[in-house]
Amino acid sequence: MASGKAKFDKFDLNYYRALGNPTKFIQALISHFSHCKDQEVYLKIIEFADTLKTTDNGPENGETERIKEVANAYYVYQKILLDNSSLDFGDLINYCFKTF
Repeated sequence: MASGKAKFDKFDLNYYRALGNPTKFIQALISHFSHCKDQEVYLKIIEFADTLKTTDNGPENGETERIKEVANAYYVYQKILLDNSSLDFGDLINYCFKTF
């Protein structure tokens, strides 16, 4: 099992990595992922991020990059969970609904 630092480096955060405290936004992102799972919109976030195109250096470009960063962080979070044969509470509920 990889160390916590090695797992953190998998997230490849730019905007959401505070230089003074690199893990500052991790709990907020995990909380956000939990809310997305509760509302069953987690896959839509990834699909939406895939449709966005980076066109220039304007404000839209910065927002696009942040959305893609969150979608990638969600994907990495899920991969870490599954690689460690783990599920969070939202996964338990959603997989239970899918089973029924």
